[in-house]
Amino acid sequence: MAQSTPLPGQWTTTSLAATAIAASTTAKVRALVVSGTSIYAGTNSGIWRTTDNGTTWTQVNTGLATTDVRSMAVGGTTIYAGTNGGGVFRSTDGTNWTAINTGLTNLVVTALAANGTDTYAGTFGGGVFSLTNTTWKAVNTGLSDSAQVYSLTISGSDVLAGGQLVVNDPRHVFRSTDKGATWKATNATTATTNPPFLVYSIAVNGTTLLAASSDGLYRSTDSGTTWVLSDRLPLRVVNLLYVPAVSAFYASGVATDGSLYGVSVSTDNGATWRASSYGLAGANALAVSDTTLFAANTASDGVSIGSTTPITSASVSGADFRSVYGHAPESIATIFGTDLATGTVAAISTPLPTSLAGTTVTIKDSQGTERLAPLFFVSKGQVNYQVPTGTATGWAYVTVKSGDGKTSYATANVTTGAFSLFTADAMGNTGSGVPAAYIQRVRANGSQSIEPIGSFDGTKWVTVPIDLGPESDQVFLVLFGTGIRAWNNSLNPITGYFKLDAITYIPVTADYAGIQPEYVGVDQINLRLPRSLAGAGEISLYLTANTGPFSNTVKIRVL
Repeated sequence: MAQSTPLPGQWTTTSLAATAIAASTTAKVRALVVSGTSIYAGTNSGIWRTTDNGTTWTQVNTGLATTDVRSMAVGGTTIYAGTNGGGVFRSTDGTNWTAINTGLTNLVVTALAANGTDTYAGTFGGGVFSLTNTTWKAVNTGLSDSAQVYSLTISGSDVLAGGQLVVNDPRHVFRSTDKGATWKATNATTATTNPPFLVYSIAVNGTTLLAASSDGLYRSTDSGTTWVLSDRLPLRVVNLLYVPAVSAFYASGVATDGSLYGVSVSTDNGATWRASSYGLAGANALAVSDTTLFAANTASDGVSIGSTTPITSASVSGADFRSVYGHAPESIATIFGTDLATGTVAAISTPLPTSLAGTTVTIKDSQGTERLAPLFFVSKGQVNYQVPTGTATGWAYVTVKSGDGKTSYATANVTTGAFSLFTADAMGNTGSGVPAAYIQRVRANGSQSIEPIGSFDGTKWVTVPIDLGPESDQVFLVLFGTGIRAWNNSLNPITGYFKLDAITYIPVTADYAGIQPEYVGVDQINLRLPRSLAGAGEISLYLTANTGPFSNTVKIRVL
């Protein structure tokens, strides 16, 4: 494995099995920790160690009676490993392990946290335990004795726990300010202000708390009093890491459609995120050593290695400005950053140029092929481009070179479908609200008319009621988007889902979903509105396919 310093957002992967004691050994990495100059990987085949930043790995299982490792932590020079059914093991030399289970009444240890002499274990069904010398004590006042603990984090004098902590309580982040003696939810209200889904990881920077959950990333800027679900990182987030040296949060997980994702980085306390995953196919555990990041690669038995230097730009959908679902070949994409161009220039003819004001965008796909991207528009802070035809699926590395020689980088997840709808509020960068669309009405006598579905009230775009008219009328909602044409799957056609209430959806298969011939990169979707929508009022709409991605959600109003 090459050991040169990766560019921001790039990863190289080393295989644990490449140095396995037995050729049949497989190692799915579930935990990563750093102790001194060594990195340890906890796997379902025990613990592996590297002392050369991942070039070689060695199993270090002496005394480890249970090799199904689920969690790890480091306190001072002591390393702890939590196992599935074998409790906790401790090592002071990184090679030899000793069980320390006195007082630990639940031996399925799903979380560990250590800082100096303060050590805590979270169990699956037995709550939290604290360690004194070699003896554990249950510390569950305020929690259920059967609490399922998935994450533990020490922040100053506080301990934070995530999981199903109190029976029938929808709140999933609790705090102890007295070393685990007592616990309280980070707020006193309901799940609307506390992550309502299982929390797998918690990261802290000052008063900013991030919680990784099966529903996505929750963020609090007031030490947990209130929480907001991030709409800029719609992942099933599984791990979080804060790197003080670069003032950045890193998050790993999978996309909400279940596809492998990777790692994203935030340099503004979790407000916005940039994909940082070239060369990485899915990730869970994260760790940092000096300027090197480590990520457990969920698509292999390996540990991937990257740089702590945050990637400088974000490549997002040109329609809804989301990055997590990536880009499809021939779709419209937007890069946000700084010093991307020396001036503001738009293309005025087709075919689109590959250079504007001296700025170029190069896409290096997952197969290593580089292509220049056609450009719509360039400015210092934004570049609009088309993903080149033929770009292979998987993570792509995007390089922007401005006319004055400055270089910026981004990563983009290229898929066969990345459904994105344009909205009327294009300048708002929200990807929500009134869609860029119109109604086409076809009457029984063959006459047709075009009708609006939104209007600008002087401050914002609002929905205009759609009258379905007599039953003899056919009423089509014509939407515009990007990343749709590449989805050529007749068994899983693109379908619009109209949400009437919290549990009622009306699916409508698109009569047409493909290229809009007048505008480069733009796709068109025609949905025939069913009579069952009559009287629905203002409702939400999104596009998906049975095994495909989800578009952003927009709104229409039906009389």
